[in-house]
Amino acid sequence: MQIFHGVSLKNRAVHKKALAYDKLFLAGEYMKRKFMETWKLAEDDPRFEMIGMPKVDPLVNGSLNSSEMKRSLGLDNRLPTVIYAPTRPSPTSSSLPMAGEQLITTIADMEVNFLIKLHDRAYKTWRSTSEDWEQKLKRIKKPHLKVIDDYDVVPYLFVSDLLVSDISSVVNEFCLLDRPIVLYDVPRLIQFHKRKELARGLTTSDLEDWGREVGTIVNDMEGLRKAIEHGIENPQEKSELRRAFVQKFFYKPGTATERAVEKIYQLLNLPPGQ
Repeated sequence: MQIFHGVSLKNRAVHKKALAYDKLFLAGEYMKRKFMETWKLAEDDPRFEMIGMPKVDPLVNGSLNSSEMKRSLGLDNRLPTVIYAPTRPSPTSSSLPMAGEQLITTIADMEVNFLIKLHDRAYKTWRSTSEDWEQKLKRIKKPHLKVIDDYDVVPYLFVSDLLVSDISSVVNEFCLLDRPIVLYDVPRLIQFHKRKELARGLTTSDLEDWGREVGTIVNDMEGLRKAIEHGIENPQEKSELRRAFVQKFFYKPGTATERAVEKIYQLLNLPPGQ
């Protein structure tokens, strides 16, 4: 049984190795269609189980308490909260190595609560890229800045009013909250994924138009600052597009965990709760 980490327009999860599993707990219709198109699978392939994505249930099921979380994080309720959650670092081509320090200092100088949630690989791979982000972040001292070292990004997305990212799958997840998104442009990384895909003889990614629907794409610090200010002042802009994105990626959000547990018990031939 395969439960997927996320739904990314890079579609690395739509891998041939996944076909070895007896059951694929699909996050939604988009993932199903990608498996069908890429590997010529039938609509009723017995491996398909339309479950949804348990990871993101707390974003919409009422289990998280925003006031308590803000208090525990020491956030200023008078300020909006911005979270920077980029994709895994790729030397010179993802937003963190491209412009991470400028990006972080630009947002940190704004009148916002600022959460930084780096991909865990940002800490594991610095020796190969000469980037020690753990130490870099410790040197940035700002009163409303909080570095998140939790593996689970979901609670921190929940308390944020605006997301800054690049081509991370958290963008799709943040759309569940229907809040504004700013995307730092990473054209070299997009081309890298396209070349890698062509070398494999596949066309699984949807990166060329990625994010232009649901987010505001920027490529410099002035554009970043203005896009954040505009997003905070106009949170309903692109709301209809974000809601459509959610329908595309996630099956019945908020109830996937229950469905997954029921299916696991069924596959084990056990009555629920045993």
